[in-house]
Amino acid sequence: MISSLDYRIYEAIQQDKKLTEIYLGYQELDWYYTKARYSATCTEAIEFTLFDKTICGLLQVD
Repeated sequence: MISSLDYRIYEAIQQDKKLTEIYLGYQELDWYYTKARYSATCTEAIEFTLFDKTICGLLQVD
């Protein structure tokens, strides 16, 4: 039996879902996290590798 939540999720994703993709359902997952404040001082500058630059570029994409 399809729950109303499953149906609402399916309705929300059906326009973006590719023809070959299938929605199987969802799994509830509890996220435990901590909010913390910190500060740091840069004591040593290290050159970015190509991998570092790629990750930074991906993070800047809107």
